[in-house]
Amino acid sequence: MAWLDPTLWLLSAYIAVFAVLSFRKQQFNWLWGSIVLWLGFGVLSSHLLPGVLGITHLANAYPVYGYITLAALFPLAANWQADPQGRGYLLNGCGGFLALLAVSGWVQHLSFALLLTLFYWQAPILLPSALLNYALLPLHWMACQAMLMLLMWLHRRIGRQPVFLFSALQLQGVFLISLLMQAVLFVHPQVLWWLIGWLFR
Repeated sequence: MAWLDPTLWLLSAYIAVFAVLSFRKQQFNWLWGSIVLWLGFGVLSSHLLPGVLGITHLANAYPVYGYITLAALFPLAANWQADPQGRGYLLNGCGGFLALLAVSGWVQHLSFALLLTLFYWQAPILLPSALLNYALLPLHWMACQAMLMLLMWLHRRIGRQPVFLFSALQLQGVFLISLLMQAVLFVHPQVLWWLIGWLFR
């Protein structure tokens, strides 16, 4: 039964945490932007595949991280600023968790875009499979994003700096880690789950 699917439970938790924190931090543009993107994609999919997909179809909720990342342009445009002490950039106003969510989401999508470009250049036959993995395997994407958020959080906590501070070197590092994780995940997904289990044992 659908309600026993762990993917649905994790997606629901992902959406609920984002919605609650958006309200708490008054990030309404980000929240409503995500909803508008979801509705727009639902309408588009219903025209492309009438009777198969639509606004209420569950598959349109699977890539929710895509809607949230695109809509994160609102807080990034409004609050992204250079650190006065020259340590990098600050994403103020949305709290540590949402700042990590926004930045990790964009890092992941940029590394995924690079991976798609490499596939298109070297092995175009892999493109449909990569896009299907992105759209229909949200557990993989959310696991990678959680890892990136944890790494960025630990990096700042060890240095006793605010977690919403991001340096160019840090962003380059998590970009390379994201690219590696996505490549490994595409080739052999069990490796990533083994690594996560080893880190949290």
